[in-house]
Amino acid sequence: MRSGANRKAVIIILLAILVLALLLRVFNVGHVLSWDEAWNVNSVVDAATGHTDDASTFFPNFWRHPPSYTGLGILYAWVTGSGRAGVSIALELLSIIFALLLIVVIFLCGRDWFDYRAGLFASFLFAVMPAARVYDTWVKQESLTLLFGLLFLLLFFREKHVAAGIFLGMALLTKEIVVFIPFALVLFLAVTRRFGEYRRLAVSLVVAVFLSAWWYLLFSRTSGHFVDFFLGKHESALTWAGPWFFYLKRIPGDVGWVGFLAALLGVAFMACRLVIARHGDRGRDRYTPPEMALFIVIWLSVIYLTLSLSSGKPPWMAYSAFPGLALLGGWGLSEAFKAASKRRGMAAALTALVVAVAVAMSVPVSFGEYMSSGDVMFPDALRDKAIAERINREVGAEGKIMLRDADLSPTLAFYLDNYRPGCMTLLPLERSADDDLAGFSFLLLDNWKDPEKTHEMDLEKAYEYLEAAEPDLLLLNRDSRLAREAGLYIEPVRIDGTCIFKGRKLVEAIGKH
Repeated sequence: MRSGANRKAVIIILLAILVLALLLRVFNVGHVLSWDEAWNVNSVVDAATGHTDDASTFFPNFWRHPPSYTGLGILYAWVTGSGRAGVSIALELLSIIFALLLIVVIFLCGRDWFDYRAGLFASFLFAVMPAARVYDTWVKQESLTLLFGLLFLLLFFREKHVAAGIFLGMALLTKEIVVFIPFALVLFLAVTRRFGEYRRLAVSLVVAVFLSAWWYLLFSRTSGHFVDFFLGKHESALTWAGPWFFYLKRIPGDVGWVGFLAALLGVAFMACRLVIARHGDRGRDRYTPPEMALFIVIWLSVIYLTLSLSSGKPPWMAYSAFPGLALLGGWGLSEAFKAASKRRGMAAALTALVVAVAVAMSVPVSFGEYMSSGDVMFPDALRDKAIAERINREVGAEGKIMLRDADLSPTLAFYLDNYRPGCMTLLPLERSADDDLAGFSFLLLDNWKDPEKTHEMDLEKAYEYLEAAEPDLLLLNRDSRLAREAGLYIEPVRIDGTCIFKGRKLVEAIGKH
């Protein structure tokens, strides 16, 4: 290890950082699931129980993103027989494990690109990063994707291009957001005029494409979805619409003020020390720390420019930038440490101050507080959980529920005791005499069968199903036509915009009229 560093001391410090990271994340296990998280869990359980062909299941969500992460969930559910709650906890813990491994790789990148102090500072900054603490416990692919993506970078700059390509391919089989990294690398090689590296990068890309193309060519069902979301043509983009500076404004809150100021310090050191080769191909010459800082700046610029131009702006999309911000901040703190070490005791005092302030500012940021600051659908998740708990108390696991298909969210289904794979059926606008409603606990009123969306099922049509199925409860959005019409007959229980009607009582009231 360079600078005569004590290897054992570095290992002990890194282990302490990992323990701190674990403690800051493990308390989020069992959190209220977001829409995407619940959809992932529901689709995993559907697949593990063999419910993959039914149009009224959540399994089609499996095809929206590559299969590595959710595939592990399916394997776990199939082997253990776990239900939704067990799968959710297992996947949350799995995300944390991947995040801890990511912290180790961040250290290795910082050590390789700068020095061992930069690696330790970078891993610490990521460990206490408020946004990372939240998203590292999500039932989503982000932490595994970035783990593979950082391993690609680590090995590429170590000139192990085939191995780098393997990890890039694995990242592409986890989630598409990893494309920011090789794109930034292409720009970096052009800026630093290392054109000979393109041949080596091509090796990595060919290996990655060879490993991952089968998914995108044969199975992925997201063709055009991301482009439509970016351009604002997809309806979900309206939900996540935001100003162009949405992500930039969130950086201090996402990474913490200590991490943010440390990253600015890294940019300042880069600007002061960077010397870019202006003539000839530098081939395999070692990259200098300022050049590696430049790569990170390009990486971050690609991410934030792309995200800022997107019409839809979900806050978690910025996760792909967090390792880069931690590495840039780690180098900035390492350089400040070197400058302060000229005065006896100053470096130790600076390090203690940074650690104390960063931890003190990170710990009070709770999961709910962070989620409420940017996720516009988090209140809906809290509402759906509250509704589910109310229904569970009233009708339990054997109850039968009727609701509009547009009002069913994955989060609601996740928390309802009476939801199980294969329990849903979609009811058409016009009921036929041979409709078989037996065995279904979820009855979905198809209110958008008309492709022009010019009408929806009215209470007269819904009454035919109510009379035939006799559901325990009817759940309706209070803004829907059905809710307004049903409210003329009986008074519902209202929970944050959702009306809960007693099914049999409503049938009796309508029948009397």
